[in-house]
Amino acid sequence: MSTRSVGTARRLAGEFCIRHGFSEQVREVAFLIVSELVTNSVVHVKPQAGAPQECRLILTWQRREFEMAVWDDDPLPCPVIRPADPDVECGRGLAIVLGLAEGFTWMRAAGGKLVAARLRVQSAAEGVGVGGLFGGGFDSRSVVLDRPSEAS
Repeated sequence: MSTRSVGTARRLAGEFCIRHGFSEQVREVAFLIVSELVTNSVVHVKPQAGAPQECRLILTWQRREFEMAVWDDDPLPCPVIRPADPDVECGRGLAIVLGLAEGFTWMRAAGGKLVAARLRVQSAAEGVGVGGLFGGGFDSRSVVLDRPSEAS
């Protein structure tokens, strides 16, 4: 993973929002949430000796719930939410996410951890026959932000 993962995640979140007709305001909030979640993974995940680091962005929209999740291959550290302190330059990303999202969770999952935030949104395209596994308005996209390389 690298800082370029953050830009890739923002671009993918923007494309997802546009495809579903989310408002500009929702896109801006999604950019910030995704940026913070991926940045935490890039900054805080400690690679295991001899193993490449992996980060995956998972975007899901179902029944007016837009979930942005980041999975990485490090089960620790658990996310630490600190109060926003205007005198401190870093460490307040999750406090920002909590202030913007209607839901936030994290869990150990599949050899790593998953950190997710949720927004309630209505798509401009809602009710246009999107269909899916659970009825109208279901879509999911999962993307590896940085693939492990042999040289890592």
